[in-house]
Amino acid sequence: MTSMNGHLIKRANASGSRITLMLLVLSVTLPALCVVWLLIRASENEELAYRQALRESHSRELSLLSSQLNLLANAKLQEIRQWYERPDATLSNIVENGIAQSITRAISTKAISSGEGSPEGGALSQDIRYLFQTFGPTVAYGRIIEWWQSGALKDHILKGERPLEPAFLLLALEYGQADQPDRSAVESALMEWIDRLHDPMPAGQLRFVLSHLQHHSSNPQKVATLLSSARLADRWASLIENSHTDPWTGFFVVDDLATVSLGTDGTVALIHCDTLADHLVNALPQESRPSGRIIRLIPPGNPDTKAAPETGSLGFPLDGWRIELQSAASESPDSDRRPVLLYIWVGIWVILLSSILVSLVIAMVRKQVNKAAFRNDLVATVSHELKTPIASVRLLVDTLLTQEKSPDPDQVRDYLTLIQNENHRLGTLVEKFLTFSRMERNRITFDSHPTVVQDLLEESAQSFRERFSRQDYTLSIECQKPSTVLVVDRASMLTAIGNLLENAYKYTGSDKEIVLKAYTIPRFMVFEVADNGPGIPKNEVGRVFQKFYQPDRKLNSHRGGVGLGLSIVTFVARRHKGKVKLISEPGNGCRFQILIPHANHPHC
Repeated sequence: MTSMNGHLIKRANASGSRITLMLLVLSVTLPALCVVWLLIRASENEELAYRQALRESHSRELSLLSSQLNLLANAKLQEIRQWYERPDATLSNIVENGIAQSITRAISTKAISSGEGSPEGGALSQDIRYLFQTFGPTVAYGRIIEWWQSGALKDHILKGERPLEPAFLLLALEYGQADQPDRSAVESALMEWIDRLHDPMPAGQLRFVLSHLQHHSSNPQKVATLLSSARLADRWASLIENSHTDPWTGFFVVDDLATVSLGTDGTVALIHCDTLADHLVNALPQESRPSGRIIRLIPPGNPDTKAAPETGSLGFPLDGWRIELQSAASESPDSDRRPVLLYIWVGIWVILLSSILVSLVIAMVRKQVNKAAFRNDLVATVSHELKTPIASVRLLVDTLLTQEKSPDPDQVRDYLTLIQNENHRLGTLVEKFLTFSRMERNRITFDSHPTVVQDLLEESAQSFRERFSRQDYTLSIECQKPSTVLVVDRASMLTAIGNLLENAYKYTGSDKEIVLKAYTIPRFMVFEVADNGPGIPKNEVGRVFQKFYQPDRKLNSHRGGVGLGLSIVTFVARRHKGKVKLISEPGNGCRFQILIPHANHPHC
């Protein structure tokens, strides 16, 4: 009945504690969740306000930048045209000074292919071909120099609208000797043709002449620069071959080339769109550039020309171009979004502190619940265990006192023996409770002294035999090194070994075989108590060391005990910086081991 009452009390306490925990958790988490929700809403509102302010700021920046870039582009346009109109302007000067990357004239392939050339030019070409084949390059070189110096090559064209003079001058450089006196004059005349801005060679002929001239020129670096310009002009000519273009006054984009019209004859200046964009951006005054942002100019036809919140259109002379502002990689949004981050951090700290508070409250409540449950278990167990010996003593005394006749001396002796056993049992229970109470309050003091292991085993066995005087068991002692000395608290070790011997006796069948051993392993002296009992199931091996726990309590209630013996054994082992092990298999008995470290004991 007492056990049932204790069980009901425990269930009631557990139910009440769960409700209390739930209420505590709700009382802490609900305000925290409300605060977090408010912070999230404030963060969202702050984010919307920030984005709106950012859009307005970008709109103002884009408008100002667009005006300045249009002015800079117009200035660049005028600079190109002014350079082209200068009397001393040449293709080399314009390219080397970064005014433009090429100057060319738009001549369609159809017009080039339909041009037959002048008859005189054709005749001169046949004559020079005959001289090369018949008399060799030296004679041909002399004739070319003669015609050039006499002016016979001027104003003649070959098929495809190609001037005759630069073609013959190139032949002279290719087949003439390097030490001929007229070579430098020939190269200068050919460079004059290449540098022409008005009435220049077609782009294809210019590229051909420069590609051959770079192997014979005295200034190959300059020729290489002009060759890149000629290739650019040749590519542009092929791009506009089949396209119809209306007259334009600004920067007209074809593929990745920005073109500037320089006259009615189709002459144009060419600049890469990226080069033009970099020039315009770099020309912006430093105070006009938005801090922490990258300015990007996007030409017409670029796949990135989709309208975005941070892009705007440009006007003349950059019709069709767009301007885009991008965040720099090193820019940190923290400075502009400090309130949002503050809300996030506050929310994180609220959740963290709430979690810590909930954990502390749960731990405190759980501790109080465990203490209450432990107190209830202790009261129920003490009441139950003390009631049996007290009731037995009372019954025996009442029987002796209520007999009408004088009791037989043998009967009195038997009754007194039973009373003595119950008294001994009662004293043992009280001693265990007192020991457990001191253990829980940490009031046990250990007085360690060198102790011979063999003496410890013998004294433990002697105490056991005095208590269990019936001859229904065998107890054997095995000591690996009888003279081994350990520094331990003798009284507590005798209590621990005695508890193991008592459990071996109580939980073993009728044919009890108990073995008390002591042997050494690396770092430990082992005290082992083995029996031939039924063993302990695997699911209970880890629970037998819990306070007040007894395996199969219903079936073994007649054996007595309160479930504190192994707790006391564990406490004694830990106070000696050791541990307790259990080796058990169902049907093969149990082996309880107390491992006491001996590495620090010089007597071992």
